[in-house]
Amino acid sequence: MLIAIINYIAPHQTISRELFIIVAISTIVCPPFLHDLRIMKHFLKPFIVIFSMLIMVTGCNGADAPKQGKHYTVLPTAITNAPQVLEVFSFGCGHCRTMETIIPEMEKQTNTKIEKMHATFDRGSQMLAFMYYTAVIQTEGKPSEKFMDDLFGYIQEPSNASEEERKSQLENIYKNNNLKTPYALSDSEQKEVVAKMEYADKVMQESQLNAIPAFIVGGKYLVNTGAHESIEDISTTISHLLTL
Repeated sequence: MLIAIINYIAPHQTISRELFIIVAISTIVCPPFLHDLRIMKHFLKPFIVIFSMLIMVTGCNGADAPKQGKHYTVLPTAITNAPQVLEVFSFGCGHCRTMETIIPEMEKQTNTKIEKMHATFDRGSQMLAFMYYTAVIQTEGKPSEKFMDDLFGYIQEPSNASEEERKSQLENIYKNNNLKTPYALSDSEQKEVVAKMEYADKVMQESQLNAIPAFIVGGKYLVNTGAHESIEDISTTISHLLTL
């Protein structure tokens, strides 16, 4: 009955929105003796507030929900053994360096640990991936913030140092973080690093990823970071995808 009245009155509405809601609800909740509009208005005031809030909430939820094709895409092939949330990055990416400082806040907002994977687009990024995974295998998968910042700086900040000086600087980054350098890994450690790089290659191919930083959720969804206006928005989309 309520829906029928709304469908009839809404297109021809000349009365106030408040009165319109009163008339509609009265067909359900008002006993006969309340059909004086002034009494009805007083009696139905709490219902009006609740009804209006429900309309607002429903509208907001529909408008704010992340949309497939805009805020995220479904990967052509689901990635096996993927963590809940995976950030794909590179030490050669300036935006990735900025994102590195924001990840802890995103983990709080999504209440989820964000794992990292170094991109392997080409030979250059593969060399950087080897540097990263050299640290990963020595830190139970979690290189320190200091190491990450040091290596980002080493790769991205201009330097006039010679090749030998650059090699020495790189070695010192590892030594200052109590890690073996890439040049000092044993055969078994090198194989462990290569295995992680092969997994990264597999993810890159299956996701058809061509831009970073990127977030893959549940091994199924790729977040379109460019379609979001803030880190909070990205976190909202990630949280939504975790429920699917």
